[in-house]
Amino acid sequence: MADILSGAVGIEITHQQVPLAQVRQRSADLAAMFEYFTTVGLDVDVAALRRDYPEVGWHSFADWATVQDWPTLLSAATTNRRH
Repeated sequence: MADILSGAVGIEITHQQVPLAQVRQRSADLAAMFEYFTTVGLDVDVAALRRDYPEVGWHSFADWATVQDWPTLLSAATTNRRH
């Protein structure tokens, strides 16, 4: 995901794993979700979803990332951090 975002945004983005204990301090639910993904995992049959629900208009993360207005999104994120 970091590589895809780096290409779409045009700046290097690196992955940094946050310890679950730190996540849990902010959100027990989010920590529980990440812990589940780490211990149990998540398996999605993408081909079956596309077959069963063609009306959704599926796209990849890379396709989504390339059509975002990153200058506006990043500007808004920077503005929100200052307030």
